[in-house]
Amino acid sequence: MEAGRELDALVAKKVMGWHRDAFDTYLYPPDRIECPDRYRCPFIDKETPGYSTDVAVAWTIVRKLVGDGFKVDISDYPSNSVVGFAPPATQDDPDYVCGSTISHAICLAALKAVGVDIDNL
Repeated sequence: MEAGRELDALVAKKVMGWHRDAFDTYLYPPDRIECPDRYRCPFIDKETPGYSTDVAVAWTIVRKLVGDGFKVDISDYPSNSVVGFAPPATQDDPDYVCGSTISHAICLAALKAVGVDIDNL
């Protein structure tokens, strides 16, 4: 999956704990309840952070997963970036993923770490 709003929304939901409203239209941060007036709530493309395109925002993913006990390994090369997260409380090596940028690779590796089949996205 390429970097962009669709990947950002998937990361927000599967990794960062955001949730959709009853109409499957809006995506909310984990600390916010659904807006009672669905026509005044923020749309996903305005509210969801640019995880896959902004490296500063992508680091929030790393901080969350490290806080959850995951081990992380990040390598940035001129042609691509490689990121891997290892599950907490195991001796497993990280499962590495390549991305076009560091933020793209962080998103893909985070999704893989939480059990999303990124090969079929």
